[in-house]
Amino acid sequence: MTKSELLLLKKCYELMLRMEQRSEIDGFNPNDLNQLADLLENFVKSEDAGLRSLALIHPHLHSEMSSRHFSNYLIPLERLLGRTATDSGFLVHNLDRSAEEIPMVKRAPLFFILENLRSAFNVGSIFRLADGLGAQEVILCGYTPTPENETLQKTALGSHHYQPWNHQAHLDLALDHARNQNRESNRPLQVVALETAEGSRSLYDFQFQGPTVFLVGNERYGLEASTLKKCDHVLHIPMFGIKNSLNVVSALSMAASEWRRQYEQGRHS
Repeated sequence: MTKSELLLLKKCYELMLRMEQRSEIDGFNPNDLNQLADLLENFVKSEDAGLRSLALIHPHLHSEMSSRHFSNYLIPLERLLGRTATDSGFLVHNLDRSAEEIPMVKRAPLFFILENLRSAFNVGSIFRLADGLGAQEVILCGYTPTPENETLQKTALGSHHYQPWNHQAHLDLALDHARNQNRESNRPLQVVALETAEGSRSLYDFQFQGPTVFLVGNERYGLEASTLKKCDHVLHIPMFGIKNSLNVVSALSMAASEWRRQYEQGRHS
């Protein structure tokens, strides 16, 4: 791709983004469609096959098409520009609770301890998970990123403003903090590690007993053997493919969702 082609591609992309935004209210303006068609036709003789394919788009553009239909033509441009759409662009934000309703959220006796996680992306996703499941608190341990991190904020999608969290220097302090926070429940807090360790039990063969803290560790190295000894139970997610484990967010999502399912079942049985 030449420099001039890159500039033209960016111009097409910016125009299409504006058209997409306007389409939700005013539909597609014929002048915008004609301008886009003229820009795309410039790629017909490009030596880059990906760019040449863009010249084939313009015959399919018309004012009566849906926004969903139009968005399909944005994808090739995003990929050529090396841009990745974030899920924030696909959320139905108007279904989120209002600020007035936040104090009404009933939090369950569920805690997450994140010990020495490296990825702020993962931590932000876990904040969003914790908020979605109504977890009582996220406890960040060691060098796990905190909500001041910009990457964390992007993946948390604002949940870090509402989800209670705490930071502790090391695991023993984090466990003490969780037990202290759980004191009002008058039920012991079970500590559950998620790890593919020898002797661990399948998540789906386990019956949770009330208040629970899930402990997850570093994305590469997991939890140390000395850490597992401090836990009441060690669980794993059964795997059926080549890889023997999941991303920390995926594993915690499955385990915590199962906990919440059992918790709701127990409350309503």
